[in-house]
Amino acid sequence: MADRRANSVAFGFDFQVNAAIVLLLENITEMESVRLEGNYEDIEIGFSNGHHIFAQAKAVTKASSDFKNVRAYLKKGLETLYEANEKSIQTADKLIFITNSPNPFNDDQSKSCFWGPTKRDYSTLPPSAQEIIDSYVSELKMQIDLSLLRIQVVPFETDDYAERYKAIKAEIDSFVGRLNL
Repeated sequence: MADRRANSVAFGFDFQVNAAIVLLLENITEMESVRLEGNYEDIEIGFSNGHHIFAQAKAVTKASSDFKNVRAYLKKGLETLYEANEKSIQTADKLIFITNSPNPFNDDQSKSCFWGPTKRDYSTLPPSAQEIIDSYVSELKMQIDLSLLRIQVVPFETDDYAERYKAIKAEIDSFVGRLNL
């Protein structure tokens, strides 16, 4: 049987668009703009006070079983978030590494923290995950404010579109429910 899985580039862009939808809905009452492939990051959310959220989106095609590259994605994501925050003239309120991997650190000690849709600020990460981030920050010689860092997981996988988009649909349904129409 032929593998009908979309190539990883198309899958990654599909995830990026859907991650932007999730972040847009989370910030819709305060945000002024959302931009994909912005000047500094994959996803940039702007606020009227000149502040921004910068988000680096990294998808794994076989997220539930393939963890071999997640640390490399995390390291690269931290590096670009740091660079975006340093280069931009806007002030970042949040630096988000958003992924579909339920084990974004490839770490047995922290993987249980990322079951389903998850948002974990650096301060709420298990020590093993903080140590991984700390080692990358040290290795890359970054002066990054870790209080701004969030690791966010949005489940997104498979060729079954109902399954792939179920977390996005749930976020939309939750938003519509909050409207009290």
